[in-house]
Amino acid sequence: MEDKPKKNRLGPIPYRPPVSLRDQFHAEVEASGKTTNAFLTDAWTGQDSGKKGRRIKLSEALAGKMVGLLGRIAQDVRTIRQRIGELSQDNIQRLIALLTRIEERLASIEFRLIEIRWALFKLLGRKP
Repeated sequence: MEDKPKKNRLGPIPYRPPVSLRDQFHAEVEASGKTTNAFLTDAWTGQDSGKKGRRIKLSEALAGKMVGLLGRIAQDVRTIRQRIGELSQDNIQRLIALLTRIEERLASIEFRLIEIRWALFKLLGRKP
């Protein structure tokens, strides 16, 4: 049986700011947009590593757009569920017409989901 290679990485060095400074410390870390580790390293070395943390700032306009899109998607899903509930009472011709309307709604939902995906890519600073 082979021995597993030992990890070369050292354990973390904990930092606990004084109680009176905790809120200020956390606010400054948050404002920097960096991870706590990157913030402390930059403060210790006096240099800006340029590394940004994984925190994402969501603009109010983008968040509002996403909320609106999600609301329209929820309404479309609700309409589709209502139409499906009507299927048991319909004859063949009405069923075909109903399925056509459902197909149109699904196309609308797909388009809105694509819009949300694009907005999220923009938020993440990535290209779709």
